[in-house]
Amino acid sequence: MTGEKRKAEEIIEKEDIKNKKKAEASDSESENEDEEINEIIDVDFEFFDPQPQDFYGYKILLKQIFGNDHEYINLSDLADLVLSQPLLGSSVKVQSEDPKKEDPYAMLSVLNMQEHKDKESIKQIKKYLNSRLTKKQISLKKLNAYLDDESKPVGILLNERLINMPPQVVPPMFRMLLEEIQWAIEDKEPYEFAYYMVISKLYRMVESKVDKDENAPQTSVNQNKKSKMEKIDPEDLNKVFYFQPEDEIIEKYSVLKVDFRMAKATNTDSKRTFYDYGIDPFRRVLVFPADKLQTITDEISELLKEPENNKQAEKKY
Repeated sequence: MTGEKRKAEEIIEKEDIKNKKKAEASDSESENEDEEINEIIDVDFEFFDPQPQDFYGYKILLKQIFGNDHEYINLSDLADLVLSQPLLGSSVKVQSEDPKKEDPYAMLSVLNMQEHKDKESIKQIKKYLNSRLTKKQISLKKLNAYLDDESKPVGILLNERLINMPPQVVPPMFRMLLEEIQWAIEDKEPYEFAYYMVISKLYRMVESKVDKDENAPQTSVNQNKKSKMEKIDPEDLNKVFYFQPEDEIIEKYSVLKVDFRMAKATNTDSKRTFYDYGIDPFRRVLVFPADKLQTITDEISELLKEPENNKQAEKKY
């Protein structure tokens, strides 16, 4: 791979992408009221190459991909694999006097499933997917055909961020990854993929079991929650949503799409800190041809684009 990577920086707008982080609405509950607080916090971000001190931050982000089932994957081994590629992939951190000491708030990387097939975490990912897709044998057979074909390597894209991170950090990370992969291919490194695989996070909105519990104490907070629940469009209940909007574009170009539920069930009311309805999470495996990554990146950039007059050169440290 070529020497020091081109430095990259995106300016995140307050309303779009210019170095502004929007804190989502949060509920402040008291005995008499359920008050929503909307707050905007100004935060500057910088993009970085994977660095050894990011180990624990990467583990936290990778944990989110697998949800309650993260214990089935050796996340330490997986984080080590990502960090073993210092010139490929990105993390996003808060700008500070020494941002290298900050924890990553977002990450994007790719690992060669065939090249690392003997690594513990990669073997566990494959075993985990096989265990979750046992009732979908046709799709499982197709997935294993991709993963077992040594002549057509599959790269697993690891794209994750904290819940309050603006999605506008994603396009520059994808653009940089494309460039870095091209450099790696030119240097004869094992990144000439035939396909990419993504383990995508999705959810359905479901009626709250708490709100339907007739035996639950009818406090003013519960009543407020119930009144909010009634305002939700019934058509949205049980509809499927992506946690990360860019995955919807990836799905458009996927040659394989298969859903599965996690082994460790999630309480559908566990996300009610952020929502007034229940959340039923699950996962979706997406496989798409490698030659579609440029198109996907372009469409993600269009979906999450910043105003042209605010766009500045990407820079990474």
